[in-house]
Amino acid sequence: VGTDPAVAGPGPAGAASPYSALDVPLLGQAMILSSLAGRWMANRNDPDTLRQLAVELERLLDQPTAGTAVIEPAVEVLAEIRLDLARLTRRRADAAEAVRQSERALTVVGGPYAARWPGVVRRLAEALRLRSRGVDADRRRARELGLAVLRGYAWQTLLQSRTEHAVTAAARAAAEAVYTAVQCVHDGALDDAVRALDAGRGLVLYASTAARSVPAMLRAAGRTDLARRWGEADRATDAAAAVVGAGALDAGIVPDDLRHQVLRVLTGIEPGQQPAGSEAVASSRRSGAATGAAVALLDPPSLTEIRAALRAQRLDLLVYLVPAQDRQAGLMVLVPAEGAVTVLRSAELGSGAGELRDYLRALTERQSAPEERSAEAALRWRDHLELLCDWAWRAAIDPLMRHLRRQRGGPVPRIGLVPMGPLAVVPWHAARRFERGVPHYAVQDLEISYVPSARLLCQGAETITGGHHRRVPDALMIGDPGGDQGVGGEARAVRDAFYPGLPLHVGPDASVARLRDWLVRPADGQRRLLHLGCHGTVEAERPWESRLQLAGGEHLTAGQLLDLGRDRTALVDVVLLAACETGLTGADYDEAFSLATAFLVAGARSVVGSLWAVYDDATSLAMFMIHHFLRDRGLPPAAALRATQLWMLDPDRLAPSTMPPKLRELSMRPRWAKPFAWSGFIHLGATSG
Repeated sequence: VGTDPAVAGPGPAGAASPYSALDVPLLGQAMILSSLAGRWMANRNDPDTLRQLAVELERLLDQPTAGTAVIEPAVEVLAEIRLDLARLTRRRADAAEAVRQSERALTVVGGPYAARWPGVVRRLAEALRLRSRGVDADRRRARELGLAVLRGYAWQTLLQSRTEHAVTAAARAAAEAVYTAVQCVHDGALDDAVRALDAGRGLVLYASTAARSVPAMLRAAGRTDLARRWGEADRATDAAAAVVGAGALDAGIVPDDLRHQVLRVLTGIEPGQQPAGSEAVASSRRSGAATGAAVALLDPPSLTEIRAALRAQRLDLLVYLVPAQDRQAGLMVLVPAEGAVTVLRSAELGSGAGELRDYLRALTERQSAPEERSAEAALRWRDHLELLCDWAWRAAIDPLMRHLRRQRGGPVPRIGLVPMGPLAVVPWHAARRFERGVPHYAVQDLEISYVPSARLLCQGAETITGGHHRRVPDALMIGDPGGDQGVGGEARAVRDAFYPGLPLHVGPDASVARLRDWLVRPADGQRRLLHLGCHGTVEAERPWESRLQLAGGEHLTAGQLLDLGRDRTALVDVVLLAACETGLTGADYDEAFSLATAFLVAGARSVVGSLWAVYDDATSLAMFMIHHFLRDRGLPPAAALRATQLWMLDPDRLAPSTMPPKLRELSMRPRWAKPFAWSGFIHLGATSG
């Protein structure tokens, strides 16, 4: 719609709109609204113009012929104008009017399942903060609204029938989670900060498993009709995935109207209701099994549940690393297994962005470099990795270690690390300082496991069964599926040393069908181990299409693994991914979406993946030693990986007697102590058992 030049300019304050007294038809009203919106976007920093625009919008809304198609967007624009004005003036009266108009906007946008609902609630929360002037009630309600927004994004993610749409919804949640958490920290509400941070983590991963709880909740609500329809749609999705080779979220079989009906029933929110803040919380927590289960479905775990999961996995601490926002310092939010939540601030998590930015650029160049320039790109990447390790110590590990020394002594602390945003690409266990010219790494002080989200941490804790890693497991060994001797060569050495007599699947025998059949086979109480030596490909913009290459050019995608996660059928104790970049997330880092985390969703308890393409010789050594510490020393996976990395750092390292001569000769090279050789491997999932 065009803009009328007569009203395009800001105009004098208090001047009447030329349309103010007209009873114009709907099209004319839409043109007026478009003109006013255009003037607003061009004059957002002019308080006088904003006041005049607010008056004109009120007049437009007062017209008796105003239609719904104009009223709804006009009310939202008016709320945004009033909030802009309150931001500029910082006057309590303007903030109070922004609150009033934002609450008015809530009446026209629909319930939390509506696409525009989170944005309107977010603006109301900000208006309340501007009005609060230290008033606890306003700040408390603003926090409740912030958490309600995150619940709204969770609903929207669950409503999506295609992974790419779910990723889009979840990406908005990640940024909102950090904003809300920072506000909670500012208020001293640290428990709420933890809830906010985890509410924006791994929503697509969680959505793929949440669907399996839906039928039972619907039956508890007395809606067996919807439970039957959901089951039918789910079975249709399985059939489609079998035909087209897509993950459940990609098949798009569950109709959108069914998803909306289901969530309305489970949350207790019907069309026409617009709960927000404490009202939204109260509405979603109505009595009854169905709505109680829905809260568990949509909300992050409580601190009580997180602490129980930490104890079950023998972790001392869960640490959220939050990058700096605007000019504020970065945060480390610490959740101990026992005790209160603590926050540490680090200016380096912001000022160190140069090292991180340069590293990301070098990593991208290495991934995309043509063959004739690959060696040069790899050397440049290695140089930036060294600088990144130095920065990582200053930015987070040094203040964390100083805090831990004040709090406790004794054994090596065991940390679950949740790095937010681009901090997810950093090998924090390789953070280092220098002592008399000798590097000292975080892995020498800490046992670090990377945690996609507290939801998945709790989910992993539920499946801990205990047992000894020296017992011979039900294992599947895949190596060299494409006939490339440089890929998966370690699998044969591992099989011969630790699993003699076990079949080794190579070439055409290393098929997607064989892997899928093994993954879904019942465990029968036996420990299960999967070793995959193959090529991996990361699709940063479409992480659900990241894939492992198997025989005949076939691929197992992250989307297909999420498909298995709906029923958690791939129950595997340990997955060792000797493949490129299996622990590297897509572009939306807070989704924690990688091949490694997709295995966790599918049912794996513990996964070792990589943050970059580790060189073949280093991979062969690391994988052999991980199996050595698992089988011969009986260590759990996280401890086995740490022991392997300490072995590679040791200049006097000794090869175990089971190591074949070729690997034994390789093991003597000093280069394995460099970060590029050992620190690419990370552990995710359960740390004990």
